[in-house]
Amino acid sequence: MQLVHLLSKKIQAHRYEVGAGLIIAGAVIIRVILLLFHWPITNSDESMNNLAALHIETLGEHPIFFYGQNYLGNFEGYIGAILYRLVGPSVIAMRLEMVGLIALFLLCLYALTTKLYSRGLALIVLLFLALGSRWTFFYQMEASGYPELPLLTSLLCLIACTVTLAYDRLSVSKRCLLYALWGLVAGVSLWIQLLTAPYILVSGLLMLIVCWNEFFKRAIWCMLPTLLIGAAPLIYYNLTTAPGQDSFHIFLALSQMGYDPRSGLIAHLERSILITLPTSTGYIPVCTLNGIHPLSCLAIQAPWGLGYLLLTGAGLLLAGAALHKLFRLEQSPERRQQIALELGRLMLLCGSCISLFFLIRGNAVNINPTTSWRYLICTWVSLPAVLWPLWTLNQRFHSFWPRAGALALKWSVLFLVALALVYNTTMIFVQKIPVAQQDYQQITSLEQTLLRLHITRFYSTYWVCGRVIFDTQEQLICGATNDDLSHGYDRYLPYRTIVEQAPTPSFVYPDGSPEIAILDRSLPAAHATYQRLVVPGYVIYQMKSYYPLP
Repeated sequence: MQLVHLLSKKIQAHRYEVGAGLIIAGAVIIRVILLLFHWPITNSDESMNNLAALHIETLGEHPIFFYGQNYLGNFEGYIGAILYRLVGPSVIAMRLEMVGLIALFLLCLYALTTKLYSRGLALIVLLFLALGSRWTFFYQMEASGYPELPLLTSLLCLIACTVTLAYDRLSVSKRCLLYALWGLVAGVSLWIQLLTAPYILVSGLLMLIVCWNEFFKRAIWCMLPTLLIGAAPLIYYNLTTAPGQDSFHIFLALSQMGYDPRSGLIAHLERSILITLPTSTGYIPVCTLNGIHPLSCLAIQAPWGLGYLLLTGAGLLLAGAALHKLFRLEQSPERRQQIALELGRLMLLCGSCISLFFLIRGNAVNINPTTSWRYLICTWVSLPAVLWPLWTLNQRFHSFWPRAGALALKWSVLFLVALALVYNTTMIFVQKIPVAQQDYQQITSLEQTLLRLHITRFYSTYWVCGRVIFDTQEQLICGATNDDLSHGYDRYLPYRTIVEQAPTPSFVYPDGSPEIAILDRSLPAAHATYQRLVVPGYVIYQMKSYYPLP
């Protein structure tokens, strides 16, 4: 009985940490269940990344970027290669890495929120991010170069806050160690994705301002070597690549994708605030700007996006007012710590604002305002700063009724957001898992049929090729084609060469593809010898004689 009482007291004393552990464990369990049911449905982008990890582990290759994407550092591939060595190559093994990265992010974010705000708010933030929609879960679980970004940005901010908040209590050696660690994380972040740049900037500025006395004497010399080590793959690529293929030119080319001269600032704002921003925070847009009057979206989706912006603005005002007051006080260690605290809060808000600015200014929202939410994935680290004005709303009133009204508003908003996130998470299990199961059965049936018939070299769509190549550990090799049967997008060119060298490469396409109509018309006309087979969801043309691509 005494042991139970002692345990109860310990749990009570560490109830917030226990709560955080349970929420993170719940987030992991939800995602593991989903991946065991083969959701999200894997695609060839993810499969090519999985193949890169396979080649690192089995062939000793050292790709700097994901195949065909010379702007995404292949961090996931190197970690995945270690997992493949331990448990064998599979989609599930790679996705377990992604789930681990998200769990570490939630842990870092809890520590950061506790430092800058409160443990109560930290639990709310964890709960919101443990839940989500099919869009947010997709980029958390797919090996696509995005799941590690929230972890890296939270680490950057956590290190910067640790240094600045405890500046007077940390020894010189400990501060130097943290400066070096920040430099390493910043370098790796730059190699992996430029989306982390706003948080590299704001966390670096935080240390520059608070640690000014030693920044140029000591801090920068600790940061620079490790930053160069972390960014070494990116630096090496830019020093050795062909003219016009360097990161700067790739970045310029990507920034022009989706450019539409008819789409001005207002259109970008509409798409970003009404669709992209709500999607990034777990809301599923119920209407889009394509074919539906924007006013309907304004009534349904605007409160979510505009509420986020309103809270961000309120946070900026609160931090600015607090800093203005602090700078008027006499200098002391306590004043330095309070300034560091408010600057840390300001850092998170500025990181979010910079990310939003580049999203609105860019053209991604013209291509697809829903899926372009991934360019805001780093802003998850700023969620505590955004929610802080709402979390402390009732504390800003002293009279009973205004205070009670603010408290009711606060918990009503938080409850409605949590309710929407619970619903969206539930709908993944109800609506998406059956579709994923059917897709998995169909692709497995196709792969087994192809292997049984020894059809190991063939052409198909890009979205089929990567999947079957990785699923069969390169027993099946596929070359991608366009809708007109011309050569398509092969991100790993040796696969195309292997298919081209085959005596009679076959054709495999999803049922209903335009390529099927072309083959049904052109093969008989060319007197080609072949056998047409149908398996659930796919049509196979097993060629007996060679049939060239157009």
